[in-house]
Amino acid sequence: MLDLSDTLMPSCPDDERTVYFGLTTVSDIWDTWSEDNLQKIEDHIQYDLGFDGYDVKIERITDAICGYTGKQDKPCYNEFLWKLDICSSEEFEDEDMFLGSENS
Repeated sequence: MLDLSDTLMPSCPDDERTVYFGLTTVSDIWDTWSEDNLQKIEDHIQYDLGFDGYDVKIERITDAICGYTGKQDKPCYNEFLWKLDICSSEEFEDEDMFLGSENS
């Protein structure tokens, strides 16, 4: 129930920002950070910001693999952290065009 663009991008003069985004949950459905639930969260971040005209590059900061067990069993009550590089869709299009012309 949170609009990410309203929360993360208010009065951002260049329409670009790097944000470190952390999330925890105490849930009967999600007990550990699995690839499936991490992908659902990342898809939702992409959709929510994309709906308002932003592109986002998502980098996982937290490792989903537990250092003690070697398994993907970190509890969801421990924060999972992402780095989000957000900018207007037009900014990414200009960057892609520049990179494309450089490789020609």
